[in-house]
Amino acid sequence: MIPLEPRGKRPLIAWEQWQRERPTSAQIRQWIQRWPDCNWGIVTGAVSGLVVLDLDNREAAQEALKRGLPRAPVVSTGRGAHVYFRHPGWPVSNRVKVFEGADIRGDGGYVCAPPSVHPSGRPYVWQPGRALWDVAPPPLPKWLSDLLRPSDKLIVAGESRHDDDLERIALGVCAGERNNAAARLAGYLLRYLPNPHIALALIEAWNLTNTPPLPVEELHQVVNSIAKREARRRWTA
Repeated sequence: MIPLEPRGKRPLIAWEQWQRERPTSAQIRQWIQRWPDCNWGIVTGAVSGLVVLDLDNREAAQEALKRGLPRAPVVSTGRGAHVYFRHPGWPVSNRVKVFEGADIRGDGGYVCAPPSVHPSGRPYVWQPGRALWDVAPPPLPKWLSDLLRPSDKLIVAGESRHDDDLERIALGVCAGERNNAAARLAGYLLRYLPNPHIALALIEAWNLTNTPPLPVEELHQVVNSIAKREARRRWTA
């Protein structure tokens, strides 16, 4: 948990540390004493083991139900719902519009949580019997997992759309794109460079161009995940 501005979503603290480690009970008590009326955020990603599907409106919620949702913890928000899933163990970047009205909060993200109050004045509340302590977060449904899994498809010259996208990534990306961009770049370099240490050194140098750079531990997690997948591909080829 991290403290957010009252009736708002901006953190009251520099929260990058809490993307990698969980605050202690004593730390949370200090925040409560300092900001008794603040909103609260649940940090998503590998640090908490959570991925949240953020449904902005009723139409998005209906589309998610149509695609298929398992029984999961659910928060009613000011306009829609947050659906909690178990982190899959591979990098999950924050994404906007996985479909219309639906975003993903994964590694390096957070969501407002009860008893926070939405800017509209409506409280965030757990749906009956759907709190985190009532039902364990289930795995990502297959359709959502397929949308979020980092791509390691071969990027070859002549495919202008892929080449253009790689050129854009090479110039550095912002916070919401870093994990997915690192996975794309790792997939490309590890397929073409015979020495993985060279690929890692290049990716670490590229990371310095991001705004802000990914924490080194998180970057290595992304690269290791793609490296293992590339090794499996070569083994079965």
